[in-house]
Amino acid sequence: MPVKTYVSIPTDIDALQWDGTEERARELIEFTSGQEGFRHRDAFYVLEGAQRIGRTYTARLWVMANTDWLSLETGEWVARDSAGFYPIKADVFARKYREKFI
Repeated sequence: MPVKTYVSIPTDIDALQWDGTEERARELIEFTSGQEGFRHRDAFYVLEGAQRIGRTYTARLWVMANTDWLSLETGEWVARDSAGFYPIKADVFARKYREKFI
């Protein structure tokens, strides 16, 4: 079967960028419908045994599509569309999304 090329279907999203502040934590808790969707944490790291191997994460987001909590780094975006909430890395967000002016 030959390889085919696909284009992404435009989707409007609502989004807030996680900046690590208490004020933004409160906004994200409200945005994600309460404490059950967003949890602010002190910095924690991906560990392998006792050795730190990964990025610093400062929050967690419940993602219904994965039925799991996903870790957020400061600077990531929390997006909401018709399927629910999900994180987007800042560089991906900058390439894919522009603010919609009504």
